[in-house]
Amino acid sequence: MAELPLPKGGFFGGSVRVIGKDVIETKLAVAEANILANNLAMMKEMLGYVKAEVATEIPIGPGHFGYHTRETLRVDVRVGSGQSGTKVTGVLKAAVPAYWREKGTKRGERAFLTAHHALAGIKKFIRFWYGGLGKWWHV
Repeated sequence: MAELPLPKGGFFGGSVRVIGKDVIETKLAVAEANILANNLAMMKEMLGYVKAEVATEIPIGPGHFGYHTRETLRVDVRVGSGQSGTKVTGVLKAAVPAYWREKGTKRGERAFLTAHHALAGIKKFIRFWYGGLGKWWHV
């Protein structure tokens, strides 16, 4: 690695370290894996909070067809390739009665939107905690 001195008399002093292309590519490869791991963990954590919120809002009794809708809730997080490297997508899945409670029905049963409200609250918390950094994560 070579060190080049900066011109004197400017705002900055010191020197610039020059590294090779192979070092940069290695650092980028490691960074991509770390970003993917962080995104995967954050998606699982977010959907875990949403699942807990939705489960408490679903009635304890049997669902529309005689089974407990709470027991069918599950988090599905997948890793796929996107435009800028890797992409993490997550979904909270459940039986159809839970979907009806979230979206409502054509016959007039109103939508509860419990999962949407829980996710909106988590997004607000992430935006507050990370400030402007939440924009790179598309929150």
